[in-house]
Amino acid sequence: IEAPAEAAHELGQQIIVAISDGLMQVQSEKKTPHEEPRVWMPSHKSHAATVASMPVPAKIAPKRHSDQARTAIRASIAQTLKVSEADLEDDQPFSTYGIDSVTGVALINAINLQLGLMLPTTVLFDHATIAQLGAHISAISPALEEPSSPAALSVAATLPRLEASVEKIKIIPVGRGRRRHGEAIAAPPPAVQQSPQNTGSLYRRVWLERPGTIDDLHIREDHLPPLGAHDVRIAVRAFSLNFGDLLCVKGMYPTQPAYPFTPGFEASGVVVAIGSKVSRVAVGDAVIALAGSTLGAHATALTCAETRVFACPAGLSFEAACALPGVALTMIECFKKAQLKPGERILIQTAAGGVGLIAVQLAKHAGADIYATAGSEAKLDYLASLGVPHRINYQKEDFEAAIQRLTHGQGVDVVINTLPGDAVQKGLNCLAPGGRYIEIAMTALKSARSIDLSGLTDNQVLYSVDLNKLSHGKPAILQDSVLEMERLLAEGVISPTLGRTFNFNEIQNAYRWLQDRRNIGKVVVSIPEEDRFDADKTIALAPQLEPIAVIGMSGRFPAAPDVNAFWDNLSGNRDCIAEVPENRWHLDGFFNSDREEAINKGMSYCKWGGFIEFDGRSPRSFLSGVLGDDEPDSTPYRLTVESIWSALESSGYTRSALKKSTQSRTGLYLGMIGELRRPGSDAAVQPMSSGSSSALVGHISKFFNFTGPTIAVDTLSASSATSIHMACLDLHYGNCSVAVVSGVMLLDEGLYRRVCKANYMASGTERRSFAEGRDGALFGEGAATVVLKPLSQAIQDKDTILATIKSTTSQFGDGSVETLSRAMSDNVLRANVPPRTITHVECSANGSPFGDELEYVATSRVFEAFTSDRNYCSIGSVKPNIGHLGPASGMSQLLKVIMQMRHGKLAPFMNATAFSPVLNQKSSPFFLCSEIRPWPRQRVTAEGAEHEVPRRAMINSFGYGGFYAGAIVEEYIDQNDALRSVHFSAGRPGPQVIVLSADDKGDLKVKLNQLSQHLKGNPQVSMDDLAYTLQIGREAMSYRWATVATGYDDLLDTLADPFQELRPAKTKNGVFFGCVASLSPRCKQRPAGADPQCPVWNDADESDLLNLASWWVDGGDVPWNECAPDDARRIALPAYPFAIP
Repeated sequence: IEAPAEAAHELGQQIIVAISDGLMQVQSEKKTPHEEPRVWMPSHKSHAATVASMPVPAKIAPKRHSDQARTAIRASIAQTLKVSEADLEDDQPFSTYGIDSVTGVALINAINLQLGLMLPTTVLFDHATIAQLGAHISAISPALEEPSSPAALSVAATLPRLEASVEKIKIIPVGRGRRRHGEAIAAPPPAVQQSPQNTGSLYRRVWLERPGTIDDLHIREDHLPPLGAHDVRIAVRAFSLNFGDLLCVKGMYPTQPAYPFTPGFEASGVVVAIGSKVSRVAVGDAVIALAGSTLGAHATALTCAETRVFACPAGLSFEAACALPGVALTMIECFKKAQLKPGERILIQTAAGGVGLIAVQLAKHAGADIYATAGSEAKLDYLASLGVPHRINYQKEDFEAAIQRLTHGQGVDVVINTLPGDAVQKGLNCLAPGGRYIEIAMTALKSARSIDLSGLTDNQVLYSVDLNKLSHGKPAILQDSVLEMERLLAEGVISPTLGRTFNFNEIQNAYRWLQDRRNIGKVVVSIPEEDRFDADKTIALAPQLEPIAVIGMSGRFPAAPDVNAFWDNLSGNRDCIAEVPENRWHLDGFFNSDREEAINKGMSYCKWGGFIEFDGRSPRSFLSGVLGDDEPDSTPYRLTVESIWSALESSGYTRSALKKSTQSRTGLYLGMIGELRRPGSDAAVQPMSSGSSSALVGHISKFFNFTGPTIAVDTLSASSATSIHMACLDLHYGNCSVAVVSGVMLLDEGLYRRVCKANYMASGTERRSFAEGRDGALFGEGAATVVLKPLSQAIQDKDTILATIKSTTSQFGDGSVETLSRAMSDNVLRANVPPRTITHVECSANGSPFGDELEYVATSRVFEAFTSDRNYCSIGSVKPNIGHLGPASGMSQLLKVIMQMRHGKLAPFMNATAFSPVLNQKSSPFFLCSEIRPWPRQRVTAEGAEHEVPRRAMINSFGYGGFYAGAIVEEYIDQNDALRSVHFSAGRPGPQVIVLSADDKGDLKVKLNQLSQHLKGNPQVSMDDLAYTLQIGREAMSYRWATVATGYDDLLDTLADPFQELRPAKTKNGVFFGCVASLSPRCKQRPAGADPQCPVWNDADESDLLNLASWWVDGGDVPWNECAPDDARRIALPAYPFAIP
């Protein structure tokens, strides 16, 4: 060393090498007699790191303790290596005795057993002589046990399972203080560290008790610790293995936690809980996570800091996702340091492993000349298939010599090393001038006896990269690297390579596969459903809301005037898409088959859609209070009014009955886009002084006597699904007693031009939802309505319950997979049902090249978060059949799901061929129906018994720009159905009065035919319910028809010729027909023959009922409720035939 420095300038650049024994002595403060001895408890630091940060007394320990430690070490070495203690010298390095990673494990276990410690194997390298190790042990454990007798130190005795200790060690951190073999570790004093209290939730984890072999790995069940404010808890779906995990097994990983612990650096899964200050992720998110310094990823649940949790990359399975972060982030940091340039030469060691393959991908992207090593010919062949030009088998050939030969002595510009031993020195020797050596095998550095740096005389650089330390010391660098990883993944530069996937219970086999270096790519462990952290228990903690019952519905769709025709079309796989009808608008000047030219000229390149047929008829007179006499039948406004009327009839309520039942607290929610417009016209419908949506909806509510929330909802194509969500919320919070939700969509020429200008429509009909090569959406028309009520109230009111809505959701997001899957997961959690029992997904899929795949990936991620089962859940879309109904699409989806539930069948997916490659059905939870098939109910086991659960479905609805609304729908199983599903004639003994009415005779004929067809298709219907619903669930109109039927066959015979010649009032099969000129209520006087003192005419004979039927047809206002038996209920019957000619 020259001073001043200028005196040595002529010497040039120099390398200074220093050798140290690694110990530092400092003066410590004296303890008072009242002080407790220091107790060390593990923190986020490793043994070595923690000890390095602790002050070491000048007098390390009493000589007796130091001698005691050295005696135990000497005895352990002698017994482990079968040598004489006389041949051992205290200052001789352990390596001279042949201590390596294998014998080191046996040695450290012998020392631990002797002294009651749990030291890792790394201390043999950190304190590499008997004297150094003895001093280290004396410093950290001043009160040592007396060494065991030599007889107790046989090799067999050094490797027992410490079962007695394990039984008592739950999740209390293991201390480094004195502990007797077999004793539980005492909890630390409060001033040092409090042992955490468990949460009561159980999970399973891989367990390492001490340094050992793979045979010592086992799985144990434990309680989860409490969640910190910044912590995230993840239900692990898959985790990957790294060579660091193998080192942890042996106690050789430099920064491993104190024993006992759970290994594992990275995992993927679903967030199930977050701390109070977590903001970057939410429950239900699919994520990847880097475990902290305490590791722990090899478990069914992982708790780690928010800063180490990231969104799962789009399009990756959990298995693929967990194989990426550790290797990708490490290589990204390595390549930052390498600054690899096109044409430079790079040596990648063990290039067929997970890290190596990412390095190969990045090197190819950089345009480098790649030299790669691998340990088998199969791996070299795999590298050759990737286009790696220079390949070296390091097991058979000296790679240093090979590099010199292949580069003609020039060397390489960059070395990335993962090999131990002398590979470090050889790699340094391979560097060309200006070369960069990057070491990621920290154990190789720590175990190297010496490294000669004298050859680095031409601006070469040596870097060491430890991702774990880097992420703790500089978390911002980690965040930047994650963003870079996502970019490289999205651009296709990098991708994970899965070598082999094992089951969680095959954990030892997985470790052995990696240890034997049989892997090409990453070794991954998947958590099977039976071993997963109890997701259903977590779901049970979600807020539970009462299901909402669907008690009525109506729908009018392309080629379907009602819901029954709609189901016939779906079940029959009918294509309802056709060219624009001639009576709508002309194609001249509208259609141009050249897509680009059409867009430039403001024309439409699409001439297809799903169209409703209109007959041009004027509105029915009973709607005169809401529709003008000249209101065309082809306006959204009129369609909406008629749809609501039909839905109320389907529910069995008239306007007055609903008003009385709910005290008028009925809400109306109408999904629409903008103002209601007539097809072919830009003029808004203006039934009142304003054409605004709010005014129109208000006018409808006024006509139907609705005084609850009245809302026009416009979230584009998610409008009606959002309306359902809002209605359910208002029902939950008591803002209304009944909710009527409607959606409407009509097509016009202007809409086609606008959507084509946005390049959103399909250019043909061949490729629709999910099809490969699809290029846009085909639109359709429709109007649909449902009537909703809280389930308990619907049961109490004896309503027909068509289905129940278990949960709903609505959000606006950025359109990413993460955002959508989060919303879907939240909805599943809120539904409070086992996700595995959801066996149909009704997709929004409208043919969008991007949107369909986005929805599929997001939905897959949600289901795969809860189960690894494959091909158990049907996935479908109504849009290929009828087109995209825009704001009414959510209603069409809901009605399809309800009809599937009621029929117990899954409708086929139209054009179920040539699907997009993203729909990898073989490895997903989903399947597509190519033909109609039964929809079986799931059977689950609970409390030791197997039982059947209702059919359940998820509905997804999307609106352009980021709107999403969804629902979980469940079949309603009426426990009384078995008792009520008897033959029609098994109702109340005696004849029944059957009544129907309509606005004119033509409609009345249609209604009679509807009833006849309904009875033929539903012979198992209660006579009481049929008569009761027709009597109290329909408003009495001008044209009336009535009969007294004595049985099922009798009624069908009558309906076969409903307008037979009027018979005398007291004939057996009396039929009555008439037209009431005025519908003003008549006096409620009983007709002749009825006992005026009897409020219920259960005992009336047939002649009395004939008089009653005749009196009603003549305009009498009959109090039908007084005639009904107590157990009568409303049932679903055909509604008013607005669209049936």
